Amino acid sequence: MKMKYCNKCGKKIKNVETLCRKCGNNLDARRKLRSSMVKEPQTSIFKEVSEVIQIKDFTVKHGRDTILNDVDLDIKKEELVCLLGPSGTGKSTIIEAIVGRKKPTKGNIKLFGKDISDKKIFDHIGFVPQHAEVYQNQTVEQNLLSSTAKWGIKNGKAKVDSILSTIGLSQRKDLKANKLSGGQLKLLSLGMELIRETELLILDEPTTGLDPNTRDNIITILSRLVSKHNKTVFFTTHFMDDAEECDNVIILSKANIVAQGSPQKLERKLPGRGKIVKIIVDNITDDLLKKIKNIEDIEKVISEGRTIKIISEEPNAIRLGQKVDELGGIVNKTEITRATMKEVFVYHTEKPLKE
Repeated sequence: MKMKYCNKCGKKIKNVETLCRKCGNNLDARRKLRSSMVKEPQTSIFKEVSEVIQIKDFTVKHGRDTILNDVDLDIKKEELVCLLGPSGTGKSTIIEAIVGRKKPTKGNIKLFGKDISDKKIFDHIGFVPQHAEVYQNQTVEQNLLSSTAKWGIKNGKAKVDSILSTIGLSQRKDLKANKLSGGQLKLLSLGMELIRETELLILDEPTTGLDPNTRDNIITILSRLVSKHNKTVFFTTHFMDDAEECDNVIILSKANIVAQGSPQKLERKLPGRGKIVKIIVDNITDDLLKKIKNIEDIEKVISEGRTIKIISEEPNAIRLGQKVDELGGIVNKTEITRATMKEVFVYHTEKPLKE
């Protein structure tokens, strides 16, 4: 087969190849021309913008069913923000509409103050879908190099090496994507967007289906984008641990936003000012739970195995422990603890957690 040489690093290249595997140089003249016209995002044009996402009167209907109803949402610059909600509440619908993949029944979306009809704004926005969109027959490194070529990134090979280190796949760079685990695919998909260094990164359930270590790695990467590189990150999740790490949490339920704020603010705003009564009971039954829920001043009862967590305006562990004992519960321990995002989620959505 006829060979040619990369005009950047001199490596021998097969004539049919359009990408140098050593340095990432784009060898196709037409693609090179297109790439040269792509400018990397300029942060200076967003200096005066305080809100990166603005959604107004966002409504989605499927037949007679209203999935989302007049949702208003603002996300500020340089924050790590997550969207929580029970399955089927429209989290992914909002994400897909923001990135231009789905049209709402009604409503307006602005990114960095510009309507999403201005397609140029997407040069500054990265998107990682729930299901990894990678080239299955390419290696990890080739997938990343393909992204540098697509977006006209300079010093492609050096950038790829840096991203491989960030996502922890340096030792897997020669492995084809179809041989990766689910978590490694998620990391690769994330890396292909990190290449671009966009001002706003949007992700749909980036930690779903992953082991705890990989989940923690991804949240750490996203958090550092905000804290060290002044980017904005917006993602959906089912995991309360993810939410605890965010600057801003948005809870979606019953077709609209039911709560929004920092984890600490949302926890303090619960009845009892963020304090809950935790009671360990040996003989939890449905009948006992029903009786406990009827105790005066109780706002919410959350059952987790042998543990009952009670949210009330006046969280008094001794009083509530005695009440449960009077109702026939065999109480082992009662204490006051601080509320977490788990209690916040159940309180606002009236849905049990599905971790």
